[in-house]
Amino acid sequence: SPKVILIVSFLFLLVTLQVLTSSFLFWPKTSYDTLFSFLGFCIFIFGFVIAVWAKLTMRGNWGVPGQHNPKRQKELVTSGPFRFSRHPIYLGLSLVFIAFSVTLRSYLIFFNLVIVWRFYQASIVEEELLTKYFGKNYLAYKEKVPRFIFYK
Repeated sequence: SPKVILIVSFLFLLVTLQVLTSSFLFWPKTSYDTLFSFLGFCIFIFGFVIAVWAKLTMRGNWGVPGQHNPKRQKELVTSGPFRFSRHPIYLGLSLVFIAFSVTLRSYLIFFNLVIVWRFYQASIVEEELLTKYFGKNYLAYKEKVPRFIFYK
């Protein structure tokens, strides 16, 4: 869909800009640079693992973000990382983008807040669709599991 192509293009552009500008617009050097790089790398890997784990858990139930295909997405997935977060793919990708900026010490980290905000907005749309298609089952799940990590 054109919307998905636009989003992927924006994310690719942001990653490219972060890599290119990390040589020119990086944070001032400090004695904590190695620690920032290490923590950023660890968070990057953690976010990547969460997102991949969630995708593998969804199997055939995965679809285009913000849409629901009742023929393909027949069951409510509540296992794996979905026991801890209603949107683990968005959570994992948010961690990946923020950690990438921290690792590169890029000032473009603030653009990642736009990405995180878009993931949040998409999660709201998806929850409306899931409530429509799965009804009481989704509402019960929603009561037990936070949207991302700490809040419901």
